[in-house]
Amino acid sequence: MTEPTNTLPAARPRKVLTQIAAVSWEHPADRAALQSLRSIPGFDQVVKKIYGFIGERGIRLLFQADAVRVGPRQFPRLNELYTDVLTTMDWDPRPDLYVSQTPFVTRAPTGWTGRSSSSTRAR
Repeated sequence: MTEPTNTLPAARPRKVLTQIAAVSWEHPADRAALQSLRSIPGFDQVVKKIYGFIGERGIRLLFQADAVRVGPRQFPRLNELYTDVLTTMDWDPRPDLYVSQTPFVTRAPTGWTGRSSSSTRAR
């Protein structure tokens, strides 16, 4: 049997993907569903009112209460990978990335307006 190795593939030059349209990230079925919902008069206003009632701050604090923000001192390797992805995808401004430990694997972006955060929960 072959022994598994922990070596990474050789680094290759990255191509920065500039000016990517936001709709290119959407799955066609998601895009169609969102267009159907937006065709309902007042849908956007209702969603904003409901979200405003619940409160973005409370949701953000709930996700970040037991999380650690990824940076040069906390999870430096993950920070390097995250920076590489953001640079390649020409993503600016940089959203904060948080890691917490739960029995579920999930990812949840938070933030309705302004600077959003991504909370990644790992096993």
